[in-house]
Amino acid sequence: MPNAVSPIRLIPLGGLLLGIASVQAAQETLLEDQRQTQGEIIESQKRPAQVVPETSVQRTTSSPQLIDAPEPSDSDSPPIVWPAAERLPQERFYSAGRRAEPYLWALLNEARYAELNREIERLRREDPVWEPPTDLLHWLRHHLQLAARPQPSQRTAAPVSKPALTPRQRRTLAYERDVAAAARLQRQGRSESALERLAPWEARIQKTRDVDRLMLLAWIRLGAGQVEQALADFRRSSTWRPNAEAARGELLALGQLGRDDELIAIAAPLVARWPSLRQTAMDVLRATAADRHEQGDYETTGRLLDVALALDATDRATQQLMAWNDFKREHWREAASRFQSLYREQRDENNARGLTLSLGRLGAQSELADLAKQDDGPLNRLWRQGRAREDYDTKRFVNAWHQAPESFTDLTGIDSHSLLTGMSLSWRSGESGMARLRDWRLPILIQEYRHGAVSVQARIERVNLDAGTLAPGRLVGSPTADLAAPYPFAPTTTLDNGLRPEIQIGREDRLSWTAVLGLTPTQGELPPSPNGSLTLSQAGRGGSWSAKLEQSPVRESLLSYTGLRDPYTGDTWGQVHRRGVSLQGWRILTPTWVIAGSLQAHAYTGHEVANNHGFASRVSLGYDLAQPGFDYINLGPFIDYRHFDRNLSHFTYGHGGYYSPQRDIGVGLSLNFQTEEARPWLLRGTLHTGWRRQEQDSSPWFPLSPDGRYYPSQDNSGLAAGFVLEGAWRLSPHWQLSGSAFIDHSPDFEQGGIMLLLRYQFEPRRALFSDDLRASVSFD
Repeated sequence: MPNAVSPIRLIPLGGLLLGIASVQAAQETLLEDQRQTQGEIIESQKRPAQVVPETSVQRTTSSPQLIDAPEPSDSDSPPIVWPAAERLPQERFYSAGRRAEPYLWALLNEARYAELNREIERLRREDPVWEPPTDLLHWLRHHLQLAARPQPSQRTAAPVSKPALTPRQRRTLAYERDVAAAARLQRQGRSESALERLAPWEARIQKTRDVDRLMLLAWIRLGAGQVEQALADFRRSSTWRPNAEAARGELLALGQLGRDDELIAIAAPLVARWPSLRQTAMDVLRATAADRHEQGDYETTGRLLDVALALDATDRATQQLMAWNDFKREHWREAASRFQSLYREQRDENNARGLTLSLGRLGAQSELADLAKQDDGPLNRLWRQGRAREDYDTKRFVNAWHQAPESFTDLTGIDSHSLLTGMSLSWRSGESGMARLRDWRLPILIQEYRHGAVSVQARIERVNLDAGTLAPGRLVGSPTADLAAPYPFAPTTTLDNGLRPEIQIGREDRLSWTAVLGLTPTQGELPPSPNGSLTLSQAGRGGSWSAKLEQSPVRESLLSYTGLRDPYTGDTWGQVHRRGVSLQGWRILTPTWVIAGSLQAHAYTGHEVANNHGFASRVSLGYDLAQPGFDYINLGPFIDYRHFDRNLSHFTYGHGGYYSPQRDIGVGLSLNFQTEEARPWLLRGTLHTGWRRQEQDSSPWFPLSPDGRYYPSQDNSGLAAGFVLEGAWRLSPHWQLSGSAFIDHSPDFEQGGIMLLLRYQFEPRRALFSDDLRASVSFD
């Protein structure tokens, strides 16, 4: 049969067709497996997360809110606040072509090959630097070729089994799968797991110089904390193909490694080559500078910020950090200028605080006051609060209350009018009828009126003085040769129902002053004489001082206070006043040591009393024991000294009846304390003990007209001790009880006293302060 097909010839043709079908099936199988693998990549690319997310600077947040960072202690110092950097948007990471890659893969996955080809051509024209992924081009060409090839008939293409993949194909497939899995894990924040999938392929990445895979490995390592290796990968990828992403990673890695010099060196050149890196460089420089600032390395902080400001001089967060760094470097004028400029742009509390502190360190209080008074924002409020806090710390409580009542609610009622009543008793040892004295004051009536920082106090006391019984034949007045003869005139040994008025006016301020005007008691042998004082004082956190100009009565005996009548002649003499100046103050030497001192110089005059001059000084050191519940408690040594030109301590005519040694020196230890302010009760006191030597020269019987008769000199030494205690108790919102007591023992004499006062305030009070310690009793 000539037209029949030879079976011998059909067999090879069928085999050939089967072979072709087998090859095609094998290709389709490989295509399907790779398409499935690539599907993971396509699906991951279609997700909204970025392909290679940036490892953000440690201090950035997703919005420009404020985050807190620590301030400066002086003592001298408040907390610093930095605006957080914004997260970099995705468009700063990729070009137009790279941003479109997920969409291109989606077109491939949806078999829209012609549209995909057109989109690639368009992107190449728009972004000449961009190259499509090699795998994407491979599959696109493959599908276009398949579409152009004539398809065999189903009747001639018999189904065959898929051939096995070659080892090379399996390695490629495994590589692509691990890359896709690593990218997915990295996006999920599972950097360690991602590193386990991709690290085994590092040799292949290095061999093929696969920049994209090396970049992915670098970002994964950066997220896993392998910063040194990540930095090496970023730098290697830059040598293969310089790109902005590698430069970005290098900046971040250097910042995390703390390699400040390298960061300073490369930041500006990288931004000059890739301007899109400006914000990343700014964020890294600022975050690194903030770390160095917190570590106290203010010089390095300044170098980092200089580079950042060179990149963008208008960045507010960088300017603010530079201002605080200038403050820490004690460049206070530069800091004040920066804070003032920032505050003009935006009136916020952080820059107001910086400006307040900087001008305060410069001592430019008047400049600060002028700026604050013109402002109705945070600067004015912080200025008032700062003044109020300083007033409170330096115990100007009325001023503190008026400046910022909302900040010191415990001071409520501190400026209230008040009424006080009470009594006191003081005594001094000595010979009966002469140096001995009992001083009773009952009642004591005080009315206090306050208007702002000014206070007016009117006081009147009923005074009773008692020197005891004078024995016959004592050396008093102008004794005759016969000391045993009775006194022609009754000796003066008491004062009954005397009245002592006093008025006091004062103002509490940065420079406080107090003026006092009063009289000595009535009913004395001599008419009442005026006395008064003017005191200026200033207190700060590091110390205080006061100066007092005075004319005050010497209250040590009946003779020195109100005068005596000569029991032999009937003449009167005495009533001694001291006129002069007193200075005292204290200052903090170190956080634990304080020094205090006083200096007095007075002229002593009286009616028919010889003139005298006296000098006294005292220096003490105190160690802060820092005990809870105490405003202060100091223990330390002291030394004091007193000197008078003449010894006028006797009671014959021309003497003054007051202690006037030629040398009185004491050394010892003293304890000074006060319990905390703003409590229902308050206690303040001084305790001292030591050794004292008191020397009094011989003196004539009659200093105004010596007749050759002299009192013998005296020299006493031994233990000296004493205390002064003051306290106040809040009985109710309107009522207070205050009291004081003192004892002073020395080898030559002993003195002491006690006082109680009951106080009513017209406004209710919540707590007590040292201003409320109104009871004070002494012979000075």
